[in-house]
Amino acid sequence: MVMEVNCDVKEINEKEAGRSYEWPRPDICPHCSGVRIWGHGFVWAFFECFLEGLYLKRYRCPCCGCVIRMKPRGYFQGFSVPAATIRASIACRLNGGSWSKNLSCSRQVHWIRALIRQVTAHLGLEWRDRLLEGFNDLVAKGIIPVSRSFNA
Repeated sequence: MVMEVNCDVKEINEKEAGRSYEWPRPDICPHCSGVRIWGHGFVWAFFECFLEGLYLKRYRCPCCGCVIRMKPRGYFQGFSVPAATIRASIACRLNGGSWSKNLSCSRQVHWIRALIRQVTAHLGLEWRDRLLEGFNDLVAKGIIPVSRSFNA
């Protein structure tokens, strides 16, 4: 299970790539509401703005065995680029602009194609002309709008 935390990846990087960062401990398990949450080490994760990965804290509930991985807010699960950057790139391109120079063109094409598939699958064909609205609607529904998976 992934739990979003209000934190800055640059601040995490400054604290020995995340190991010394003071991660908030969940009060209860989001799976079983157990109150005994233990530290369960770290997991290596990569973010676009850093050459090396960062350590993200994990916790474990001994009652149900659920592992909770902390994640900075503002990133889609499995993506190393902030959600706002992805949306801005798509918006620029859909409004007739060029691809962002800071990101690879192939990655940005991937995001637009995945968005078209997600919008069509979840909202219907009539939304294909309103992709940015569809992006926002999918995020509000808890769906990653640029994911290639329909389970995300």
